[in-house]
Amino acid sequence: MDFDNVIALTFDDDMRQYLINANRDTGTYDANVMIENNICDVKSEEISRIGDEVYGYRLFVDDAGLYGYIKEDDLEILPYRFDLATNFNEYGLALVAYSGTVSWINKDFKIFSSDDECFVDIEDNSYILGFKEVYNFNGNKNPLSKIVTFDDEVLYLNTEGEIQKFRYKNDDKISSWDKEYFLEEGLGEFNSDGFMISKDGNTVLSEDGYIYTGEDAKNIWSRKYNNKTIVKKG
Repeated sequence: MDFDNVIALTFDDDMRQYLINANRDTGTYDANVMIENNICDVKSEEISRIGDEVYGYRLFVDDAGLYGYIKEDDLEILPYRFDLATNFNEYGLALVAYSGTVSWINKDFKIFSSDDECFVDIEDNSYILGFKEVYNFNGNKNPLSKIVTFDDEVLYLNTEGEIQKFRYKNDDKISSWDKEYFLEEGLGEFNSDGFMISKDGNTVLSEDGYIYTGEDAKNIWSRKYNNKTIVKKG
């Protein structure tokens, strides 16, 4: 499987499988019920496949079928293991799957936790809950990654590794009622212009953190529709 073009990584709890790009025809991988230890030593002779260097790291697969990383500058085999993993992207983040959950890691090898909603240390014999779905970054000047919790709450991660906050032009923070409304309307991925448009076209989120409603939203929707911009839905 070529992990350079992953659009989304999803865990199917019913089938106990990871889905690449949410499409069984693209690739499915059985999930370990629990990786016994996310940190372990691997000798070079136990590595069965090594990828090319990408942003300072090489992705490898060990003899047990688990994924890990090698630092390019000193060829250190890092001890972290995952069911699946991708190369690091230009933002210093990589998609990983482990123990029936999916998430992002950064180059400090901290993992984005759904409990803490921030990057936390991967510790020996510890279980860190990730997410049910994680989408690659999409947008324009400030791309966002759509992530879905096991409670079906939708969040967006920015390239700084933080949850994107959305507010109206009066700078009020998004309320719980608004979140419920957006969930009912269906939160998708941001399009290449940096907008996520609700199904009815009455509400638009921008990747820079603003919420547009009423005429402002309709103007954006009309402009994008007339220009035949495709709005991707998750």
